[in-house]
Amino acid sequence: NVALCFDNAEGLRDAIQKAQQEAEARGGTERYNTDYIFDSVLQKVPVGKHVDVLSALCELFTAERQYSADTQLVRAIKRWSNDPAVERWCVTTLSEFIRANLLRLGQWVRYGQSIIHELIELTRLDSLQVTNLILSGLAANAEGLYASLALPLVELLVTHLEADDAVILSEWYSERLVQHIPANERDLIDAADVPTDSASGVARYLYALMTDVDTRIRWKAAHAFRRLAILGEAETIASFSLLVSRSSDSLFRQPDAPFYELGGRLWFAIALEKACGESPYNVVSLANDLWKMVDASSIPHVLIRGFARSSLLKLAKAGAISLSKAERSALTKVNKSPFTAKRREDAPRDSRYAKQETKHQFDSMDTIPYWYSPTVDCIANVTMGEFLSVADKWVSEEWKVPPDIGVWKDEKRLNRYPDREWGLWSNSHGSEPVIERPALYYEWHAMWCTVGELLATRPLASVRDGWSSGSLDHRIRRAMLTDPHHWLSELRMPKPLEARFWNEPPSDGNIRSWLDAGDSAYFLNEIGIQPNVPEIIVGGRHETQAHWFRSDVQSSLTSEGT
Repeated sequence: NVALCFDNAEGLRDAIQKAQQEAEARGGTERYNTDYIFDSVLQKVPVGKHVDVLSALCELFTAERQYSADTQLVRAIKRWSNDPAVERWCVTTLSEFIRANLLRLGQWVRYGQSIIHELIELTRLDSLQVTNLILSGLAANAEGLYASLALPLVELLVTHLEADDAVILSEWYSERLVQHIPANERDLIDAADVPTDSASGVARYLYALMTDVDTRIRWKAAHAFRRLAILGEAETIASFSLLVSRSSDSLFRQPDAPFYELGGRLWFAIALEKACGESPYNVVSLANDLWKMVDASSIPHVLIRGFARSSLLKLAKAGAISLSKAERSALTKVNKSPFTAKRREDAPRDSRYAKQETKHQFDSMDTIPYWYSPTVDCIANVTMGEFLSVADKWVSEEWKVPPDIGVWKDEKRLNRYPDREWGLWSNSHGSEPVIERPALYYEWHAMWCTVGELLATRPLASVRDGWSSGSLDHRIRRAMLTDPHHWLSELRMPKPLEARFWNEPPSDGNIRSWLDAGDSAYFLNEIGIQPNVPEIIVGGRHETQAHWFRSDVQSSLTSEGT
């Protein structure tokens, strides 16, 4: 019942203090909630005083007399956005407030916690006016600038540049930067190697991501390819045909670091196999590339061949391609030995890990005992020495990997292997690393190429009836996808149809007013009793939550009621 004054900063500050005192008298968590305190004040402001309160908030912020005055200024403007006087105030006065306080308003912008973007948007200035506003603010406060503050504000300025100005500035600044880099340290791009159209550029970029050392990035690229297929981007999809045999890429990859060619082929095969099941007619143009991947004459990688085989069968099932009898027969022989399985004679344990006589020193701690040894056990008459000899041929001769590829200090991408997350790039006890170091990358792919090569000349080891865990087929399936028909992204729940689940309860962040809302209307809405709705909810449950509330509702209709 106390009269409040909203004519100036002093009156507004008194009103805020009185609201704080009232909240403290009532107790509860509201007394600590700055937004709640301001809301209780703003709802008492007469319409004719809206502009006075906005100006008072600006004065409190400038004088540093009220915590979070800038945040509350934005809240007040949005709360009264339908008031013509407030709209006019934003156009005429708000921009001057931003210019005069640009550094303080933007001091947290690099941490993503500044509301200067919202304030600029509320001024309704066009791009050129925003540019002039920021430049004027920087000039007026130049003595208070420092690098960590100036750079984010310059970035904010650049986002509002006109296209022509952005081009001129980019060319000037790029040339300036180049001159500061020693000539022997400059990364030069061959202009002739730059894609000339967007379709081939996007395809090449995504394929380069499929060769990244981080398998999480490869999965993102695979998802992107999948979406291209769903959207029917035929030209971009067709451009991937030129990339499958790529063995280097100095434009999108670090030129002096190993190019993960097989990683790119494998993840492309994974993505294409998924697309063949979802959008077969949109990717049928890549069928010839799938046949090349199935062919073991160039590279007998059993995983790549397995995904390619599955892709062709999916295309045939959908009617996108037709398979001849010979082609179907060829697909049934993929990753199969032409010989009858034989019982494997167990070699003495020590002989499995005999001294390596190979150019490449395979990891004897984890790769040999946990990757290679179980694989060797799947082949009837192959010793570990023979397996390593074939694997070394792939690593040292075919791929020409330097013997010192595993030396830590010589890693070309040391920044990609976080010191405190060793588990991400380790194959300890046979785990498959999320981030692949070159030595492990080559050893893992050499294993599957060796298996593919030996399949043509050696019988597989027979397994006990009813047991498949020791078979090569089992190991190949485990190395492919856990559930071939589903990706984790498909397990996301669908968006709710009811609009009330899309937003927080309409209480302006005040949990108390939400809890005190009328129970009858809420109850009737939950069981489906609404105008012009003939159905009623017999049973159901839903949970909704945000940073300040959580709602868990269960309903069931019984003979005694709900």
